[in-house]
Amino acid sequence: MKREFILASLIIAITLLLMSGCTPTIKENNEDKINEDSQLYVLLTIPLNKIEYVTSIDGLKTKYDDVEKVEVDAEHIQIKIPGFKDIDEAEFQMYRIGNMYPEIKEKMLAMLIDHGSMDREIYQEYKNEKKGYVGYKDEQDRVIFSADFIEFKRFSAGIACVKVDYGDWMFLREDGSFISSKAYENMDSYSEGLAPVELDGKWGYVDYMENVKIGFDFYGAKSFSEGLAPIQINENLEYPKWGYIDTDGNSVIEPNFISADGFSEGLAAAMKDGRGVGFIDENGNFIIEPMYAGSYPFEDGKAMAYGIMQSYVIDINGNVIESTNDTYVRKILPDIENIETSENVENFVSELLERIEQKDMDYLNELVSYDVKNGYESMGKEEFWSKWNLDSDPMESKLWDELYTIVRIGIENRNNSLLIAPYYYNHFPEEYDAFYYGYVFQKDVPIFLEPNLNSEILDRYSKEVIAYMHSFIYADSNENDWNTVVLADGRIGYINARDVRKTVDYRATFFYNPEQDKWQLISLMAGD
Repeated sequence: MKREFILASLIIAITLLLMSGCTPTIKENNEDKINEDSQLYVLLTIPLNKIEYVTSIDGLKTKYDDVEKVEVDAEHIQIKIPGFKDIDEAEFQMYRIGNMYPEIKEKMLAMLIDHGSMDREIYQEYKNEKKGYVGYKDEQDRVIFSADFIEFKRFSAGIACVKVDYGDWMFLREDGSFISSKAYENMDSYSEGLAPVELDGKWGYVDYMENVKIGFDFYGAKSFSEGLAPIQINENLEYPKWGYIDTDGNSVIEPNFISADGFSEGLAAAMKDGRGVGFIDENGNFIIEPMYAGSYPFEDGKAMAYGIMQSYVIDINGNVIESTNDTYVRKILPDIENIETSENVENFVSELLERIEQKDMDYLNELVSYDVKNGYESMGKEEFWSKWNLDSDPMESKLWDELYTIVRIGIENRNNSLLIAPYYYNHFPEEYDAFYYGYVFQKDVPIFLEPNLNSEILDRYSKEVIAYMHSFIYADSNENDWNTVVLADGRIGYINARDVRKTVDYRATFFYNPEQDKWQLISLMAGD
């Protein structure tokens, strides 16, 4: 399995967490380090004994020895790493980082986005007065970000949302003063004269003077756009119900969605079920079919929609204008499930399937090893029983279906003493990430244009790799489960979920003990 994605994520996280004890010091005499080609960059002051790698904001790892450095004092060094395309990108990235790692308030330091020169006097005045401007700009349109707040959301109508030291949210003006001393549990930016705020677990909307204009009746709320705002009416986080209200608090679009974003150019991204994200109009009707993993708002008639490994630029009719990373080479895996095996193996597999169908608890008790592996840090028969609810409701346990499915797909036989099911686990191509690609383990499996067994068939896949569009599973009215997938030619289609699995799904290992003359289940686990 590929581990580059996980490794890169760990590097980023460790890098950020190591930035403790940093001070926002800018050395006065480092004009020679100014970026001569006026390309934006970010300056960070880092303790010398705390860092081995630095990570640019776009996530690319950079070796510490390869970056430009300026000595600050005996304990700190200042490094220059690639910056942002523009100020809006900078604000977005700072917001993203702040929300991913809210505990690193003091570790984010002060960041200066420079357009080719650096005004020490302006910076020093800013730092000394500790104004805490989240989006402070000088006359050259340079931006200074402060570590005075744990999190922040961009300025809108001259007001920003900031999370202060003690964990509450407040409204900050551009001059560094707060609108009032009121503190909220959470909030979002002002738009169309109102801002959503949270108190005592419920959301409402306040005006610029923080007067309540729409009562605290919601379990989730987002900013207004084009006269409408998404609100959540129930407390259920697993199955939320989102709808839309107008600026008077009236319900406009019924809360029939499990996710909803703001409107832009007459359309809003929303998800009604596990089929995916699409775009609805002001009546709540899908204008662009829900098939994506996520999207960005429309701008100038275009929007970006994306899948797990694909991105698309679409127009207001849902037509794809551009696409990237949406093709791959079809690859068939070795068909080894029917290889010749011993009579002992054949008899065991046959009996195993029969006893699983019968939900034979006595057989299962003998089959499962006392130190069975349930996960990378989980072992033991007691945990196994609890995990699969075999101790409370054994006949309704999901174990029976899971184990039956992976054994029926086929086993890999190693020396007639070790069996691995399903057989394709050790044969999945390294170039296909196990989290993003699945394996169609049947022959001539149809890929449909719509999640409907009567829909047009786009193609058929046989014992080969296929890419997922997203991780959601859509259940139709006939109780068929569907996965949205991307064909090798870039088309998007639907496959019945029973015909495709990931290698990171559950897999079982059985071992034959000759001394006891019996087979035992020694592991049943999922993951990479």
